[in-house]
Amino acid sequence: MEFNDLKENVKQFFAPFFEEVPIGVEFEYNCYSREIWRPGGILKEVPSGICIASNHLPFAISHLFLANSCTEILCFCHFYPEYIDNNVAVAFVSLGYLPTKASIKELLVMFPNAKWHLIFENSLPGKVCDCKIALWKNNIDAYFWIIEDQINIQWDSGQVSISISKFSLSYLEFITKKRFSIRTHKPERRYLNFFNQFALL
Repeated sequence: MEFNDLKENVKQFFAPFFEEVPIGVEFEYNCYSREIWRPGGILKEVPSGICIASNHLPFAISHLFLANSCTEILCFCHFYPEYIDNNVAVAFVSLGYLPTKASIKELLVMFPNAKWHLIFENSLPGKVCDCKIALWKNNIDAYFWIIEDQINIQWDSGQVSISISKFSLSYLEFITKKRFSIRTHKPERRYLNFFNQFALL
């Protein structure tokens, strides 16, 4: 499946935020980097930055979706088109594959009334992104490292060790008794991400 196979309402919603060029579809970030979705499912991703698509003013946004690429966002919306209903004040933000604390702080100021949703890979790096963003949103810096089959997380007031097989944001909330009020969205278990799920339709 290619860009042109996306549902029409998905392409219409995001049309103001991408440009079709001879080599594919381009998305521009605030750092002037460009993500490119080329024919054949080839992606040129952006390391870090912010690319925003929304249908309302920032203060009115009630749902904010974060992902590591614009391509992932479009494929997610292909499967969940209810989130691009214009009756819902929604914003979608790509942070690149190396999100930063500075970007999260900027989004907190920009979208003060939004419920946060995370669309990251169904993988260990994706789950680490979930947790780092949730912690940054609560102004907590943490360090992550792996020893054998355990992932260790340390921050100013504590440290936990979690089996990689159990590791997720919800499990981190459970064992630390912290509530981050963030929803995560993952593709079906056999897929790495929504782009992979879309490409294999």
